[in-house]
Amino acid sequence: MSKVSSPTVAIHARGVLAGILDIAMRDRRITQDPALAIELPRKVPKEHLYLTHQQVHDLATASGDRAAIVLLLCYTGLFWAEMDGLRVKDIDFERRRIRVSENAVEVDGIIEVGTHKNPESLTFRGFRSAETEGFEP
Repeated sequence: MSKVSSPTVAIHARGVLAGILDIAMRDRRITQDPALAIELPRKVPKEHLYLTHQQVHDLATASGDRAAIVLLLCYTGLFWAEMDGLRVKDIDFERRRIRVSENAVEVDGIIEVGTHKNPESLTFRGFRSAETEGFEP
């Protein structure tokens, strides 16, 4: 493979080639799969960048009336679609729990609410902490 291609592209291309060669082997057109000898480039993990508590607080403050959304997404790791699918019944402020059972996605310009990809609902515990105090719902 060319060194210009990313490791992901190379791995995908080898997978396609391996599928074709598997059919050729099954049809007895070839006796060995030459794709197995291909040395693939390694994926280099990207460094993750995380905001500090102060940066999250500054971002929430700058977000004005959307501060609660910023804090929720930052401190729970929810995806936007999961947050968008939340209903009042999903949030238990007393027990500090959020239950994620639905998500909302945009399809052809229309927001559609459906079941979460995980068959069981997800529960986030302790979503309100010292970092979120002062940003009341």
